[in-house]
Amino acid sequence: MLALSAGAVLSTAGLSCRRAAMKPGEKPNIIVVLSDTLRADHLGCQGYGVQTSPAIDHFSEQAVVFEQCYSQSPWTKPSIGSIYTGLLPSVHQAAITSWDIKHIDAKNVQVLRGQFTTLAENLKAVGYHTALFLSNPHVQKQFGFAGGFDEYQYVLSWNPQKHMDAVLDWLDEKAEQQPFFVFIHIVDPHGPYTPPEGTFRALFGTTPQAALDALPEEDKALLHLFKSFYNRQSKDKAVKRPPLQQLTPEGLAFLKRLYDGEIAFVDLQFARLVHFLKRRRLFDRTAVVLTSDHGESFNEHGYFHHGNCLFDEELHVPLIIRLPEMRRPVRVPYTVSGFDLYPTLASIAGGDVPEYLQGKALLSPEGNVTVTQDSPVFSELDYYRPETEIWDASMILGAKKVMSRNSGEKLLLFDRAADPEERKDRFSGDAVPIEGAEALRARFEAARREHAQLAATFGPPEWTQAGDSLREEIESMGYMM
Repeated sequence: MLALSAGAVLSTAGLSCRRAAMKPGEKPNIIVVLSDTLRADHLGCQGYGVQTSPAIDHFSEQAVVFEQCYSQSPWTKPSIGSIYTGLLPSVHQAAITSWDIKHIDAKNVQVLRGQFTTLAENLKAVGYHTALFLSNPHVQKQFGFAGGFDEYQYVLSWNPQKHMDAVLDWLDEKAEQQPFFVFIHIVDPHGPYTPPEGTFRALFGTTPQAALDALPEEDKALLHLFKSFYNRQSKDKAVKRPPLQQLTPEGLAFLKRLYDGEIAFVDLQFARLVHFLKRRRLFDRTAVVLTSDHGESFNEHGYFHHGNCLFDEELHVPLIIRLPEMRRPVRVPYTVSGFDLYPTLASIAGGDVPEYLQGKALLSPEGNVTVTQDSPVFSELDYYRPETEIWDASMILGAKKVMSRNSGEKLLLFDRAADPEERKDRFSGDAVPIEGAEALRARFEAARREHAQLAATFGPPEWTQAGDSLREEIESMGYMM
């Protein structure tokens, strides 16, 4: 998952968003495409061998590719909260959605508090017309996640094609209301991985059903349970998350192919967006971003899905930013954070960056890359429990990762340059010592104390109540086991 490219080039010359296509002082339009659950290492521009992303790869050839971007959480709600606020999940505390069946009147959903200035509110304040197109139930308007958006469209598990249809219809009607900021949160390649037959066939030369039919019977049974798990209703308590660890190598490869097929379908929709912007002569007046909220596990460390761990497969996400009139690629090999997107976009839009933000701008107001070295990247795992003191966390700094496990009972250290699969804990008693290991431990522990202190300045989280209909929506996404 470590994506250090030996040929990576970091150059900032001529990377200004004030270009001939734009008038002096004109603000660029901004479009963010967030593909839910998209691992960075399943894109061609990040070295993947399957042709999942030709449009995104071509786009990256005229964009800034941050090769080592990491999410602040391995699941959607806290991660999106971090992107919207520039703060860690333990600070914004819009993370937990839980139901206590013994107390059905409990306020069981944390909301994104109004005391934070969100990215959309920041851009709206400097003249942007803002719109959100959303398909994930965890981050709906009723939980505070639509703050600052003038227009809001939500459809549960929107098919990516219909999702992009709605976006393009809106842009076709509202494109003259410039500058605009559009945030497009596409649900795929989130489970249960149901790519269109044509897209799957184009990638693999067969249909999903034919590929499934060729598998051993034990794989077919497990994959049937996998689909049933996503299709269950809240009253069906008998359907449990299946033990996909029992898949044969062939079954696991098929599951990954389904996931890749969904990436390819998202890529087709991204191509439609780029084509529309070029046709309407908006491409060179618009900053376009491709990113994700988290990755996905495929048994690298014994897990499937996401929200399980702080290993790279669930944290390493794409971050590709094309500014107006860019004509060549810039690849940044340093570690950066997903929530750096907030101050980055605020900076190029001429907005004020709140002093309390933990994210750092990756581009200057002129559009130049400001990243010249690895920055510490912090991520947190909440276990769907509100007590932040028992959350686990990780710190990535270049090739090193410090990570707590079991609610902080154990601290691990990985040298990802020598051990890219994160298998060998260098803090263990029989490990070969790493120079500077204790300094990394101290830095990690000090940072966690600082994060807790910052969180305390904002007070306790706020909660609301959600009913059975929302529970069914969230269960359809594979949550609330």
